[in-house]
Order: sequence, then C-alpha cells, then structure tokens
Amino acid sequence: MWQKCVASIVIITYLSYTVGCTSMRTLPREEMSNLAGQEKVLVKTEDGMEYLIKEPWIQDSKLMGFVEGEGHKEIELSKIQSMKAEELHPVKTLIATVVLTTGGILLISVIFRGILFGAGGDSSDDSSPGAEDN
Repeated sequence: MWQKCVASIVIITYLSYTVGCTSMRTLPREEMSNLAGQEKVLVKTEDGMEYLIKEPWIQDSKLMGFVEGEGHKEIELSKIQSMKAEELHPVKTLIATVVLTTGGILLISVIFRGILFGAGGDSSDDSSPGAEDN
C-alpha cells in the first residue's frame, strides 16, 4: 500500500513540475532575430493584427512559422510592432509543485486513513444491529 502512495506522490510531483507555469515575455527588437528554442511566439503587427506563430524561424528579413487555421505565415520583421515569447517561470513552477505535492500527500493520507479505519467515521457508536433499546 505504501508503494502505491509513494508512487502517487512521485507522479503528482513530476507532472506538476513538467507542466510548469509559463509567462509571455516581450522580446526587445535586438532579440527578435534569435528565436532558437522557441516553440511559439505571439506577434503583433503594425496594422493591429495578432498571430500566434508556432515553430518560428527567421529567414532573410522575414519571420516565418505556422498559424493555426492559416498554415504557413511570413511576416516582414520591419512590420512587427511587438513579439512575445513563452518562457518557463521557475518561481511559479516551484510554488505550484510544492502546493500540488502537499495537496497530494494530504489527499492520499486521508484516503489511506479512511481505508485503515473504515469510512464509517466514529467507532464509539453503541447502536449495533443486534442491540436492544431499553
């Protein structure tokens, strides 16, 4: 039984760490040409349009990538007003991992305690099915 509890805690901790908390960080113009490792970027163009571009890369003076529903997209770098990249936020991820792990441990201990001591609750109740009332 303890192995299942420990395995559950390890799984909860691992999942909460790998999912993590992310935030969008605005890239300065100098960093726009270096998109190595970015899975997706949010681009706002000078004409007010916004695109979530997946698997972005720079070729010549164009940002290229894939937009859901539109397919392949090319945008001139000079026409980009702002660009945001998703990045892992380590502090939020650590806090979420600690909270989820603690919650998982508490949940497992409540379940384990319920299995050990029965879900009936108070065992001091003297009204058993065979008892007579006076």
